[in-house]
Amino acid sequence: MNFPTILAVILVGISAVAGIVAFTGGPVATEEVPVEEVSTDDPYDNHGLKIAKEPPYPKAALQEDAHHEFGVMNVGSTGSHTFIIKNEGEAPLQLKKGDTTCKCTLSELAENEIPPGETAEIKLEWTPKEPTSQFRQQADIHTNDPENKTIALNVIGAVDDFLHVVPESSWELPILGDDQPRSMEGLVYSTVLDDFNIQSIETPSDYLTAEWRILEEDELAQYNAKSGYEITVTAQPTMEVGKHSDLVTITTDVEERERLSMTVYTKRPGPVQAASYIPPGKSGAHLKWRPELPALNLGQFRSEDGQVGWYSLVVRGVKDDEELVVEDIEKVIPNFNPDDLEVEIKRDETANLPNAQRYLVTFRVKPGAKKGSHLMKESAKVTLKTNIKGLESYKFYIQFIVI
Repeated sequence: MNFPTILAVILVGISAVAGIVAFTGGPVATEEVPVEEVSTDDPYDNHGLKIAKEPPYPKAALQEDAHHEFGVMNVGSTGSHTFIIKNEGEAPLQLKKGDTTCKCTLSELAENEIPPGETAEIKLEWTPKEPTSQFRQQADIHTNDPENKTIALNVIGAVDDFLHVVPESSWELPILGDDQPRSMEGLVYSTVLDDFNIQSIETPSDYLTAEWRILEEDELAQYNAKSGYEITVTAQPTMEVGKHSDLVTITTDVEERERLSMTVYTKRPGPVQAASYIPPGKSGAHLKWRPELPALNLGQFRSEDGQVGWYSLVVRGVKDDEELVVEDIEKVIPNFNPDDLEVEIKRDETANLPNAQRYLVTFRVKPGAKKGSHLMKESAKVTLKTNIKGLESYKFYIQFIVI
């Protein structure tokens, strides 16, 4: 006699949706979690399933553990597992969907019964929407077995993206020197794919190149990865002076993550590097430097006292016998007499730098200068005009408050 195969399909969503309660995060226990039964006034009524008061009874026997450890699965992919329940009793076994921690539906059963000696397949399906290091979903099946009224089925595992990029979103190369290229290494790997291929890497600028190699087993093990590549991005010194950002795109054969993009930051300084400086025996407690602008804040001081501050400049590409000459100094200071701000620059003869010279710059506000605030847009802009190639025009910003 052919008995119908019973198929229960339970759809499990990892991420919360309207009307769905999902548990994620935290340590995952592998032991079966008991489910609190809903008490009824009638001990022979289990959620609408009638329990016989005397034999013969059905006996619900799960043919494996009540939980299935799925391991790591992909975001957006559908996983499934089939549990089998056997009726080892002497009366028909009835099944009914109970409370679950996820969305679930139970397919039609032939008279809701499993005949004695027969089995039913209960298939759980789920499609995770977001990565999570650990998850556990539970579906309850009620029965008319007086000794096993509720069977709790559990799905345990983790969800990960198909591909990971390290660093995640932006890569920064070392600062370029005058004639040497600079490189950095990043990774693209997968904890769920046994294999994938990089098809190309697009670098939008001529001074950027990229190449890749397959990671070795010991390298993959550091990231619990199954497959992956090391990406080397190199910047050539042909790039222009300044800060640059370029969008580099990696194309793979993984349909869900076909194109991976990251921003690569590169910096090539010009012939001048500004730095804070305090002459021996002087105090710089009142000063605040911003070498990246460059800018110097002289602080707040009384008009009758005046104020002084210092900067140092390292000029590369200058020969020992070549002297920097300041041909002109332009000073633009809103609501202030430019002559009341003195600028002095001289070579530091004690510096011993290869293919470079160091210069010390002094900024001095004369005593008796006009009172006022010179911050932000009101800052003094000082431009040095020199005879050095690459340093024909160099700007400083000087901030101060005269009271």
